[in-house]
Parts: sequence; C-alpha cells; structure tokens
Amino acid sequence: MTVTPKSYVKKSVPSVFSLSLKIDSLRKKIKKSVEPNPQPMVDLELVAEEIFLAQKTLFELRMKKRTSQTTKPHLFTHTKRKLAQLNTLKNSLLKITN
Repeated sequence: MTVTPKSYVKKSVPSVFSLSLKIDSLRKKIKKSVEPNPQPMVDLELVAEEIFLAQKTLFELRMKKRTSQTTKPHLFTHTKRKLAQLNTLKNSLLKITN
C-alpha cells in the first residue's frame, strides 16, 4: 500500500451555492467597513465624573507612596492611562458639540 502525499490528494470542489454564500458574506463585511460608524452617545457629565474619580485615585496613590504605605506601582500607569483616555474622549466630545 502506497501513501500519497497530501498535496496530491484530490480536493473536493466547493459547490456554487457555498461560493455564493461566501461572496455575500464578504460583500456584507465590505459594506460594514465602508459605512461610517455612528458615534456612541456618551454623556459629557459622566466623562467629567470619571475624570474626577481618576484624578482622586491618582492623588490617593501619590499620598500612599509619600507616606510609605504599601502601593502597587502598576496602578499609577493604569490610572494615568485611563485619565489620558478620558481627557481625549472629553475633548473629542467638546469638538463634536461645538
């Protein structure tokens, strides 16, 4: 018994129906990628409140560091990044409303 390599094995040809389904799904994906994404409605007051909480958390972390209490250094990075993202979101919302 001889074993044929996989490259020589005859592959089944997909049916026309399955090809048309694949083409339709690709067309839908292309339409979705071309259509502009609607901006999610975000309340400016909610963003301002989150900014305040992030600033408060950052202040508390700094105080813990200065008073030699146990701190987790990675929380500084996470909080600063969250604060920067929220400020960017706030600025983009202000540009949209004006």
